[in-house]
This record gives sequence, structure tokens and C-alpha cells, in this order.
Amino acid sequence: MREHKRLLLLPAVAGTGLALLVGALVLLELRLGASGGSAALGVAGIVLVVCLATFLSAVLICAADDALRGQPVSIAAGCARAVRRLPALLAWAVLGSLLAAVGSLLDRVPVVGLLLEKVFGIAVGLLSYLVLPAMTIDGLGVLAALQQTGKLLRHSGGQQIRGTIWIYLPVFLALLPAAVVVVLGVESDNQVLALAALAGAAAWMALAVTLAVTISGIFRTMLYHDGSNTLASSTTA
Repeated sequence: MREHKRLLLLPAVAGTGLALLVGALVLLELRLGASGGSAALGVAGIVLVVCLATFLSAVLICAADDALRGQPVSIAAGCARAVRRLPALLAWAVLGSLLAAVGSLLDRVPVVGLLLEKVFGIAVGLLSYLVLPAMTIDGLGVLAALQQTGKLLRHSGGQQIRGTIWIYLPVFLALLPAAVVVVLGVESDNQVLALAALAGAAAWMALAVTLAVTISGIFRTMLYHDGSNTLASSTTA
């Protein structure tokens, strides 16, 4: 990431674009009210946001793959590679949305619903972590990518968990000073100071999330490369 700082540009622009899209959808839904059109718009908006986020994640992985291979890093080239995988990416986005919906429904199971939801969410997260690299790097379809990541999980599951914790731990730590700044701004009874505190905290958290998302994309790509090489070596042996 130090050598290819432009990798930070994609999550920053993508995050801003997704936030604006979500805000526009929320405002439009509020204007429509509680009608049937509002519900349909909500579902369509969720699918659109998930598909767009999936595509942008794939672009980041493509750019990280180029960097790891020693090739020139270009966001345009990453977009072109991701576009070639678009049908599989959209299929995975829809499947991921369905899995998330199933997980949320498990919470309604009496007594053990919350536990089932957490276990299901962790299992899906572990299995799906390397699906996008499998699709974008090796050009696999959804089912083949899931099978490939299932094999890789035996070799890289521990690394995946530890890496994810270390990547996103700074984001949680960044919440502490951001919360302090917001509370102090609100308690000051000064509207200008309160708005400045909110804006500063939002910018701080946006920076932390941008760094974490970028590092996560690079880490997923590296983990897929290492896992694929290890799997190929063990198969040959």
C-alpha cells in the first residue's frame, strides 16, 4: 500500500459514492412513505448497494493482484477486469444478500435464535472471505469459487481470523477518540463547535475505515495467492 497509494483512492471514492447513494434512497423512500412502492424501492436499493459494493471490492482486489504480480496498478484496468467477471459478481452479490437475510431470520428461532444467527454469520463470513479473489483472479463461477474457498479454508482459516482482527481493531479503537470529540462538542452547547466536532469525527472514522478496507482487500488477495500456492503444492506432492 505504501508503494501504490492510489489503492486508497478507490475505497475513499467508493465509500463516498455508496454513502450518497444510500442517502438518496433513504430520502426517496421517506418521500414515498409507507406505500408498496416504498417497500419495493427499499429492496431494490439494498440489492443495488450490495451489487455496487461487491463490484468495487472486486476492482480493489484486481488492483491489489496487479500490484502483487509486479504489474502497473491502474484503477481503470481493475475495473476492466471486474467487468469481465460481472455476471458472476452480480450472482454472488444476490446470493450474499439472500444468505444475510437467512441469517437475520434465524434470530427469530426461540431460545437459540441469537446463537444460531451468530454461528451462521461466522460460518458464512469465513467461507465467503476468499470468494471474490477466486472469481476475479482465477475467473471461477460462484459454485466453483465456494468450493475453492472451502478447500483453502483448511489452510488459511486461522490466518484469516487473525488478520481480520488486526485489520479492523484500529477501526474500533478509532471510535474512542471520535466518541469523546462528539460528546465534548455536543456538551459545549455551541452549535458551530458541535457541528465541527461531528464533521471531524466523521472524517476521522472515514479515514480509519478507508485504511482498513484497503488493507483488507490487499490481505484477502495475498491470502488467496498463498493459499492457492499451498494447495497446489500439496496436490502435486
